Amino acid sequence: MPLIWNIDTHGQLVTAIANGHVARSDFEILIDRMIEVDALPYRKLLDLIGAKTQMSAEEILSLGVRLRALQDEYVLGALALAVRSETFQHVARAAGILAAARRPMRIFDCGSTARRWLETAPREVHTPAGPGVAPNSTLP
Repeated sequence: MPLIWNIDTHGQLVTAIANGHVARSDFEILIDRMIEVDALPYRKLLDLIGAKTQMSAEEILSLGVRLRALQDEYVLGALALAVRSETFQHVARAAGILAAARRPMRIFDCGSTARRWLETAPREVHTPAGPGVAPNSTLP
């Protein structure tokens, strides 16, 4: 299995580690599952250090767009993204889209460093923007 993931409901943490060839569908399945179990507010570690992919730039970008759009409907938790330095250019556009989301996010070149940051990342959640709701506002 190229993308191994775990959703820890007690620790409110999603950990996904890629090993080998990953496809867009692998990420789509993970996103769908996080939505199903209400795990989008959880902190997330996405370790792509061991990943290989033949996804096009457009496929990577479309994943970023999908994740970015989720913030309008859901609360999103902190994201730590670990990628090899030579892979960074391929995910930079999608990472830029993700960074614009209203949540803490950092990119690392080491999975253990990403995990350490995520352990200290704020667990503060942000209210999704909706009609008549300002971002980060408190709902009655």
